[in-house]
Amino acid sequence: MKQRGRETGPASAATSGRRRLGSAQRTVTPLYHQMYLALRDKIRGGIYPPDRPLPGEHQLAQDFGVSRVTVRRTLENLEIDGLVVRRRGVGTFPVAAPVEHRDRYNIGGLVAAGRVPPGTDTDHETLAAGLCRAPRRVLGFFPSTGDLQLFRIQRRRSFRGQPFAILTAWTWPQHGERLAELAERTGGIPAALEEMALELGRAEQAITARSADEEAAAYLQVPVGMPLLAMKSMVTDREDRTVCLMESLFHPDRYEYRTTMLRRRGAAGERWRIVS
Repeated sequence: MKQRGRETGPASAATSGRRRLGSAQRTVTPLYHQMYLALRDKIRGGIYPPDRPLPGEHQLAQDFGVSRVTVRRTLENLEIDGLVVRRRGVGTFPVAAPVEHRDRYNIGGLVAAGRVPPGTDTDHETLAAGLCRAPRRVLGFFPSTGDLQLFRIQRRRSFRGQPFAILTAWTWPQHGERLAELAERTGGIPAALEEMALELGRAEQAITARSADEEAAAYLQVPVGMPLLAMKSMVTDREDRTVCLMESLFHPDRYEYRTTMLRRRGAAGERWRIVS
């Protein structure tokens, strides 16, 4: 069954006795992503040994009730994540000792979220920069009277040509052009804020999930309604006035939450200290 050119259910009734992705409720999560998660867990769990190839594309299509196009896209994503090696004419083999999260990025903090691991094929681009009317959800962070225009910067991050993160930053008009210029040079808004001549005071972050709307789906090249990781970051100055509000959307294939804590021996009260 197809909807808007994308698979949304079983390939055919012939697969009724096999494992099929999706559900009667037609989950909005793309089939290739559901299949990716299933195969990834099997590879990491050792169900597929590295000395034997994965089932062929035709067999995987039958097992999961999807098309071979979906199978190929899934295998491409597994290869990008360093979980499989595809040998032409031989097959697709699990990597014996895959480097966990080789090309994944930490969503754990303001600086970490803007940091790019060295040696990765990551590109940054500015999609838009200029004054515009801010939506109501944003205006609440910038107290003012009357109709307020803010400076908006939209940036996208891609890995090997595949977009996986989009950031929309809102700031006061007097800071906008400088912030956009520094972001282009440094590769990110958090790093640009550090270089501006501002006395920063505090930062607050919230991480949740949301569905991709039409704009996010177009920028990230995903179906409308696909679940995305969402992070909102507010940075203030020493007078606790908002300097910048960042709204980030992440493709879940490429991001995770990760932190490191140290145990405080013999300490009263808080016994764990976050170090990264």
